[in-house]
Amino acid sequence: EYLDRGRSQAERAARSEVMNRWTLLPPLRLIDAGTSEIESFSGYMNRLAWTNCDTLQCFVSKLRSTSRSRARANLGENSSRLLSEIERATGQDLCGSTLLKLDNVLHQRCAGVAGTNRRWCPLCLLEADPEGALSGRLIWGFKHYKRCYKHGVEIRSSCINCGNK
Repeated sequence: EYLDRGRSQAERAARSEVMNRWTLLPPLRLIDAGTSEIESFSGYMNRLAWTNCDTLQCFVSKLRSTSRSRARANLGENSSRLLSEIERATGQDLCGSTLLKLDNVLHQRCAGVAGTNRRWCPLCLLEADPEGALSGRLIWGFKHYKRCYKHGVEIRSSCINCGNK
C-alpha cells in the first residue's frame, strides 16, 4: 500500500499484475516451444541453473534441500514430480519438454527409445545465443536420431577432442 501512494489506478493495476507474476525461480520460457526443436527438460534445467549462477548438480541439490518432496538429482527418477515442482516454481508449462505424456506408450512398445547420455548437434549449439540460451533439444535425446535434420551432421554424445560424455 505504501508503494502505491500517489500512483494512478492504472499504475497500481500494472504493478499488481507484475507482482502476481513473480515466481520462486526465474520464469524462463522454453526455447522453441510448440516446434520440433523444443528445448528438452534437461536443457531447460541446465539453463535455469546457469541463470542462477550454478551448476546443474548444485542447483538440483539446493532444490532437493528446500523441497518438501526431496526430488532426486537424477532427472530420470521422480521426473514427473520434479517437472511439477519446477513448473510451479517458474510458472511455466514445461510438459512439452519431456516424453512424460507418452510414458505408458513408450514403456509398453518402445523401451529404450530415449538415450541415457546427453546428446547434441554441435552446429546448433554454435548457432545458439552466446549467453548459454540453448543446451539441449528434446529431439536430440532420441537414441535413433542420428543426424541433425537442419545441418546434416552427426548428433554427438561425446567430446570430439577428449571423448568425455
